[in-house]
Amino acid sequence: MVIKKGIVKTVCRSCYDQCGVLVHVEDGRIVKIEGDPDSPTEGTMCAMGIATRQLVYSSQRITHPLKRVGEKGEGRWQRISWDQALTIIANKFKEVMEENGPEAIAILHGTDRDFNCYVARFANILGTPNYDSNCYLCWAPRCSAAKMTLGTFFVYADFPHAKTIMTWGSNPLYGGDMPPKGRERMDLIEARYDRDAKLIVVDPRFTKLAEMADIWLQLRPGTDCALALGMLHVVVKEGSYDEEFVGKYTVGFDKLREHIQKYPPNKVEEITWVPAQKIREAALLYAHNKPSCLRVGVAVEHSVNGFDACRALYILTAITGNYEVPGGNIYYPLVVDLRRSEFIAGDNLSPDLRKKRLGSDRARLIDYPIPYGLQAAVWHSILHGEPYPIKAIYACGHNPVVSCEKSDEVKEALMKVGFFAVADMFMTPTAELADIFLPAATWLERNGIADPIGCYICARQKVVQIGECRSDYTIFPQLCKKLGINYGWETEKEGFTYQLEPLGITFDEFRKMSPMRVPMVYKKYETEKIDTSSGKIEICSEKLWQLGLHSLPTYSEPHESHVRSPELAEKYPLILTTGARYPVYFHSEYRQLPWLRHLVPENEVEINPDTAMEMDIYEGEMVHVITLHGRITVRAAFNEGIHPKVVNVRHGWWHPMEANVNRLTGNTDYDPATGGPQLRGLLCRIEKGKGACQ
Repeated sequence: MVIKKGIVKTVCRSCYDQCGVLVHVEDGRIVKIEGDPDSPTEGTMCAMGIATRQLVYSSQRITHPLKRVGEKGEGRWQRISWDQALTIIANKFKEVMEENGPEAIAILHGTDRDFNCYVARFANILGTPNYDSNCYLCWAPRCSAAKMTLGTFFVYADFPHAKTIMTWGSNPLYGGDMPPKGRERMDLIEARYDRDAKLIVVDPRFTKLAEMADIWLQLRPGTDCALALGMLHVVVKEGSYDEEFVGKYTVGFDKLREHIQKYPPNKVEEITWVPAQKIREAALLYAHNKPSCLRVGVAVEHSVNGFDACRALYILTAITGNYEVPGGNIYYPLVVDLRRSEFIAGDNLSPDLRKKRLGSDRARLIDYPIPYGLQAAVWHSILHGEPYPIKAIYACGHNPVVSCEKSDEVKEALMKVGFFAVADMFMTPTAELADIFLPAATWLERNGIADPIGCYICARQKVVQIGECRSDYTIFPQLCKKLGINYGWETEKEGFTYQLEPLGITFDEFRKMSPMRVPMVYKKYETEKIDTSSGKIEICSEKLWQLGLHSLPTYSEPHESHVRSPELAEKYPLILTTGARYPVYFHSEYRQLPWLRHLVPENEVEINPDTAMEMDIYEGEMVHVITLHGRITVRAAFNEGIHPKVVNVRHGWWHPMEANVNRLTGNTDYDPATGGPQLRGLLCRIEKGKGACQ
């Protein structure tokens, strides 16, 4: 139902952090979006959510299905009906499955938009093991590390009750990973200034958050695992761990005690550039001024050590007694597992098909605990036919030509693949290479169940209908019907009711009851067995050892660094870190929106002024950033709070593509556990470009 006039209570989905909002409608058009003070997020919002009105009504949106009629990338399209578009996709998929098997089809999605379980269900019902997302770049290392160590996927920092907060590779002031960003930002500020909570910030750059900190640890990009092991060394050597908790609920502590002897603070200082005394101060503050919580961010995952670094940090949380306690790191109970459709549908895959999941040779944990394929392996399969060729791709909410590492190779693969269908809102660099374009709905154009981590779920309500845009919830059942296979339901309401089935309510009933909450439970390990092989928190993991991985977190220097490749460092003397967030953009999204583009108009390379002076580079000047893998052109921005040997370029830019930092990243150096590439700590150089700032 589309609203003509009034105020609609719904939930924002401009990023994963889901804030309650009030949408004002006049004559069937959205005129204002504001935070809902009565929602669990208490009226907090960010610029992205407020600017969604410009997203909905953007003149650049594609609002009807298209069929490519020119050469790939030529930009020649023909408008077609939904029936025609779905028929073309279904017929091509049938052809591929008959000739090459279902594994020759890859189903891709980008950052979670609630519908990831619907995508997974479609892939599994179709019979392909190649259901792939960008989670190997973020989320998978953290969640896999938490699962293999603590027995649970999600571990969050309880800012409101903490006496010490440590943020590591994360800046909640600029962008969150859940709980809802606006509320989390306020929780952090209130903890720091209203309750005088201590703050430790681990970041190579001096940010506003670092300015707020009691201790700022400015580490060399990509050395997080070494720093975490150095802090573990201090905590264990000083006896600052929770002896009773360690004895009752963990295994492998004695092996850890021996292992961390290799990482004394003075040695870790040489690796990370963080002074040994600061390492000791931070470790002891975290261990003693309890309860302490640790906010692990995506930056920790962006190295060949991402999984081990996260493991080391979760071990630090556990042995200091800061796990599952108020003010520590907690696991929020679910009102209902909304992703049950993903796992039930997964039963359709035979063991033989699971073994064919691309990337299993590169990422040992690719099937368990994270049931996703590896997108880098998809591109390799298309270009080289190994271990078998991918013949068709369906992608939704995904822009891999910008968001994946070695993006020029991604484009080459998508130019070559036999058939490619995309569901998106805009003609992105990825969509430009498609054969069929399906117009996707924004969060204001669809219903849904919002599940912000935080003991509650809320109803998302459709407010408007734009053109012929459809939600992914409806596309998959309709496509399955064309394929002659049973998706399980035909309408989105039936799907939502299926997800809510354990609660015994329909989606329409849920709307009236929203939000639904469950109480927080602490120290579940006292009454429930921890879900690991041993039934305890696994400091040392026998299972990881059996898979050919480190049983204890171990630091490995990236191949592309001044330490392991000094001859390369002579040609590329600077250290590049990528992926830092803007507070107004979400990955590669929203740069079409005037309000947000006015705030951050273009990509930049952050460089220390002293370093720039040595290269005769002026602030605002266009420069080339060059790595082994490629070059981009961006504007120089001075930052006195960045190390003289380090430069930073943010990700997500495709206006223009010359500013896309993933043209500088490679895919040959990666985490053996989860397959993530080295995105931070790369070697680079900077050269003067053309077009000085006017």
